[in-house]
Amino acid sequence: MRLESPLCLRSIVLVTLALSAAGCCRNVPEETYQVSANGVISGTDLDTIRSEHADAESRCEAACLLIDEASSGDDGLGRTMETVTSCMAMGMEGGPEDPWDPGNTEVTIVCEGEYTEIAFCTGRRPRGHQELQLGERSRG
Repeated sequence: MRLESPLCLRSIVLVTLALSAAGCCRNVPEETYQVSANGVISGTDLDTIRSEHADAESRCEAACLLIDEASSGDDGLGRTMETVTSCMAMGMEGGPEDPWDPGNTEVTIVCEGEYTEIAFCTGRRPRGHQELQLGERSRG
């Protein structure tokens, strides 16, 4: 028994291509946000940054990203910094002037950066996206 399926398969392919080409999520703009982070790096984190990064700038950026990653859930958005735009490292008070000197057991980081949020496409609805409203049902 031979099935005549080329027409059916062709229709499915054409419909799929048409829907993907007309999707609502084309040209959705991404938004870039400025964020700041500050904190103290010490212990094994500080040792790792010193050993894995050669210069002060890359050490500061790595420390900034580490601090931001540790605190990214604090704002409720779950976002993390993607690029560091400015970073300042300060050693301990009374310690060596170079913050990355092994004599400093703590380094304070103050930095700013950016993260990009990809816009969410909610679908093609005449009234926009609307959450399902569950009505209260009372038995009496």
